[in-house]
Amino acid sequence: MKRVTLWWAAGAVIAVGCSACAVLSGLSDLILTDGLDGASEAGAQVGPDATSGDAAAEAAQPPCQPATATDGAGLLFVNGAMGSDDGGPPVLGTTAAPFKTIGAALAFARANAATHIYVAAGTYGEQITFPSDFPDGAAPVVIEGGWSAPGGIWQKVCTPGQDPRSLTVIQSPAPVGVQAANVRNGSGLETLTVTSAPAGATPSDTGGGSSVGVWVSGDQSSFTLSNVVVSPGPGGAGGAAAAGAEGVDAGYTDGGGKGGGGNMPPDCMQRPPPCADGGPGVPGSPGTPAATGAFSTSNGAYVPGDGNAGGNGGTGNMGAFGAPGASGSCVSCGIASPCVNGPSCLSFAYTGVGAGGRCGCHGGGGGGGGAGRGGGASIALLASGAGTLVSLKATWLRASAGGDGSAGGPGGTGSSGAPGSPGYSVTCETTCGSTVCPFTCNAGNSRQLAAGGPGGAGGAGGNGGNGSGGAGGSSCSVARVNGATVAADGASRLDHAGGGAGAPPGDEASYCP
Repeated sequence: MKRVTLWWAAGAVIAVGCSACAVLSGLSDLILTDGLDGASEAGAQVGPDATSGDAAAEAAQPPCQPATATDGAGLLFVNGAMGSDDGGPPVLGTTAAPFKTIGAALAFARANAATHIYVAAGTYGEQITFPSDFPDGAAPVVIEGGWSAPGGIWQKVCTPGQDPRSLTVIQSPAPVGVQAANVRNGSGLETLTVTSAPAGATPSDTGGGSSVGVWVSGDQSSFTLSNVVVSPGPGGAGGAAAAGAEGVDAGYTDGGGKGGGGNMPPDCMQRPPPCADGGPGVPGSPGTPAATGAFSTSNGAYVPGDGNAGGNGGTGNMGAFGAPGASGSCVSCGIASPCVNGPSCLSFAYTGVGAGGRCGCHGGGGGGGGAGRGGGASIALLASGAGTLVSLKATWLRASAGGDGSAGGPGGTGSSGAPGSPGYSVTCETTCGSTVCPFTCNAGNSRQLAAGGPGGAGGAGGNGGNGSGGAGGSSCSVARVNGATVAADGASRLDHAGGGAGAPPGDEASYCP
């Protein structure tokens, strides 16, 4: 069922998506729900499996109370349209001489013990970083949006039908919108919107980057989001995986690796090869599946779930040795006796055979395909650190989609084996003759015996295994890491989009993990 959430001012007439209209009076704020299990007048409890809704189902807003702000101790003012951070008047940050950027005002607040920063309506293209060195006992610093300054009079903007949180927007150009590390004094944000940039393009062979709206880290940190909308950008897709290298023929001795050369055979041309049957090499094994992305135990950052490289293909077998040629009768000649009574020779008979050809060298295995890379996450609020507490009051966290994991790289093709050499013929002596004394006994006639058969070709190398794909990135309204706690009131809403595609797909939840 669709959830309809409204804040109501006393005496108003409210038409809701039901069968009747109600005239309500005597109440200050009320959440109306349509068909939401577990809802009550105090507000619907935010469950761990909340999903994205439309604008009518956003987090309930407290009634906008018109107000006027004037200069005072500990108060600073920011107006992006007409402020200045560059000296100017002798006193900066007043209603008449406001800062131009929130970052400059925040640094001034740390140095001068200011506690409240009023920010005029507008879009502020900056990443906000709270100082991490507030002294012990320092009062919290609150950045509050939704103000205007017509004629120098600072007023809270309360326009019927307009969400006051949308008036002041921190639009970070970085993939983190607001950072608060080791801020232990309960500082926070009020009545504004925070966006962070998409993670952006990912280099090859690299996990996707993450986009985080608000990141609170450090043990015992304390931070508050009151009437705030947080919308991080989508997570980045995993970078393209490298393909395995093609197998290389014999004659090389360097080994291979991920996305590189496969198993290279030894230099078989430099020695008599050990002949075999010319069988192919064993294919490389595929990469083992990726694990789901997780969060670092050191700083809480999201770590994409990368795949794994495929195995290198095996070396092919050496070819078969060539068959011997047909045999023939041959003789060798030698001196029978000393040279006394005339010439004399001996003939020693033997069987001659043509030699078989050398066997062909084996082919090299293909290299294993590179690992697919995991997609990055989209996280509205990331809280990390033992004892860290982030409080949500009427706040809407809207995570975007996680990044897709990339496919694993294909394994390289094993090279074909080399052909064997031709067989070798043999010269065969058939008679022996001699000369007068002193004489020598030598061959009288000769012939060529048939050559042996050619050597068999070496076997092809095995193909490399394909790398496994990366996991999809997570979409998380809230990530609580390393002992952090997030306390959301009933008027807050936690939305998320889908996890990135991958193997496995990315998590999508209100609370991760």
